[in-house]
Amino acid sequence: MSFKQSFILISAIAWLSSSCTPRLVNAWNIQLYETKVPGENASGHTNIGSIIFYKDGTGEKNASFSLFGKAKTDFNTFTWKRDGKYLLIDNQQTGSSKVWFLVKSNSNVLRWMTTNGSSEVQIIELQKISKK
Repeated sequence: MSFKQSFILISAIAWLSSSCTPRLVNAWNIQLYETKVPGENASGHTNIGSIIFYKDGTGEKNASFSLFGKAKTDFNTFTWKRDGKYLLIDNQQTGSSKVWFLVKSNSNVLRWMTTNGSSEVQIIELQKISKK
């Protein structure tokens, strides 16, 4: 195999592997936040705010939603680390950590799942905010 063929092959492999893992550093709309318990109806909220992941491993979440008829706002900062399909988010205000598992991805939409450590599954779907 010539140098040129090797270079093209390595470039193609690198491009394909990078396209399989979407770039997380960006601003995203929180398109869906849903909780599910086996045997029960899911409950969720749509278009509740935004989340930003910065290059330095920090981020911000700004969400507004209604819970039991009361308006709630949720703004906090966090640190994050990604390892393939896993995303660790450390909430700086509460000191709590959560690991999310990537279940759907393309260049504009990410869908992550986690549990509350019991029987509840949490799902968040993010849509990339377009730059204008």
